[in-house]
Parts: sequence; structure tokens; C-alpha cells
Amino acid sequence: MSQTYKIHRWDSVIFANKGMNPIPTPIIYVKPDDELLKFAKDNSDALLVKLHAPGSIYDQKRVTGVWAKSSMIPNCREHYFEKTKLYVIVLQAPWHGYPDCLGECEIFGLTGGAPAKEINHVPLTKPDPVHHVKENFTGGKCCTGSIPVAGIAGIVMAVLVLIAAVLYIKNN
Repeated sequence: MSQTYKIHRWDSVIFANKGMNPIPTPIIYVKPDDELLKFAKDNSDALLVKLHAPGSIYDQKRVTGVWAKSSMIPNCREHYFEKTKLYVIVLQAPWHGYPDCLGECEIFGLTGGAPAKEINHVPLTKPDPVHHVKENFTGGKCCTGSIPVAGIAGIVMAVLVLIAAVLYIKNN
């Protein structure tokens, strides 16, 4: 699968106590169709995403990500999900602030393959710590709430599955 979806919102989330590692991680919000919901499930909620956010550090970068309902990440928000039906992709990259353009994302997965081109990652420089308190496009503060331990365990498992799949694909 290689399908493009509109990014409805960008946010950042911190998956640690402030004393441990307060570096924010970017998350994007998308509205899936039935095909994407099935595709994410078939890929154990681990996706490869190519970002199209013109004029930003994220533009034309491929990033691994973890798929989840917006009611689960960054924290429990059942009413938000029920109202919007948006899902999130937690991008495995450092947060570099809100792009000027929401943009789009092209979704690939473990079973769908990815283009054979070299992957161009988001730079792993230390982001400006001020970004995690900037306002987002909807006027609220970026999300830095905590998530349940089960959520963190699920994310860790999804990342491990993704790493194993990438290594398998790379070696074959």
C-alpha cells in the first residue's frame, strides 16, 4: 500500500517523566478509511510514513511510526476521538516544532513494502525545548500528558516489531 492522507493536526508528546528524558516526540493526526484501518492492523500498528510538509524539516522524510486511536495517545481522550474519528501516528523522530503547513503523509507498512530508495530521516539533533509549550493549530497547548503503562508497553512492542521487520527486509 502507498496511499496519501491529509494531516489534520501536528502535536508533540513526552513519553517520560520530566526528570528522565523530556524530549518531545511528534505525532500527526489522520482520518483513515477502511483500507488504512485494515492495513495498520495487518502491520501490527507499525508504519513507515513519508511526510509531505513543504518548507519544514519534516518535508520528504520517511519516518517509522506507531498507529493508535487518538483516544489513547497522548492520553485518554474518548470524547475527542468520538467527535473527530482521528487516529494518530507517533513518529519515531525528534520534535522540531510545528510546520507552517499541515501537509500530507504517504503510508507504507511492513507487508506493503517501501520504495527501494535510500531513507532520508529527520535529523537527530537536540530539539529546542521551548517547542513543547508552543500553541498548535487548534489553539490549545501541545499534548504532554501521561499515558498508561500498557500504552507505553504497546508502543515499545510495536517499535520492536518494526525494527525486526526493517532488518528482515534489509537482509532479504
